[in-house]
Amino acid sequence: MPRPKKYSNGEAHCFHVDGEVYARLKQVLAERFGKSVSEEVNDFLRKRLVELEGTQPPAYETVEYEALKREYAKLFDEVERLKAVLKKAGCYDELINLVRELGLDFGDLHNMWDIVPKLMQSWKDRGQTHMFINLLETAKKKRELERKLTQARMAISQKTQTNNSSPTS
Repeated sequence: MPRPKKYSNGEAHCFHVDGEVYARLKQVLAERFGKSVSEEVNDFLRKRLVELEGTQPPAYETVEYEALKREYAKLFDEVERLKAVLKKAGCYDELINLVRELGLDFGDLHNMWDIVPKLMQSWKDRGQTHMFINLLETAKKKRELERKLTQARMAISQKTQTNNSSPTS
């Protein structure tokens, strides 16, 4: 059964690209971003068209905003998965309490790398320790994206309110 089209009005076009470049791009996009080459090419072409035409789409339609939303969803899922693994092992709550005692700032996790050596010395199971550190790293990235999404969405909201309140002639 063929896959459904990603773009409802999509058309097949022929591009000639180096085979090695295409294969590597396909692999990197799938592994790091969960995207297809078609999505990447469409994003690139949209950006290039805006550049050539000298127009700027609304912030909520930009490629960067869409990529930010996708990356945030991916990190959110990864944080939940890592929590579930540690809870299943029965160590999540104990590790949270330990890093709290060690002085981890849960607000933005800025001091995460200060407590990692202490955590590694204090916790007996290396596998659990590394899994927990993975969780902290992912949670920190997620928080940074939350901040960027908040800024973008506040800007969109302000722009939308400004456009809606301006008089039309």
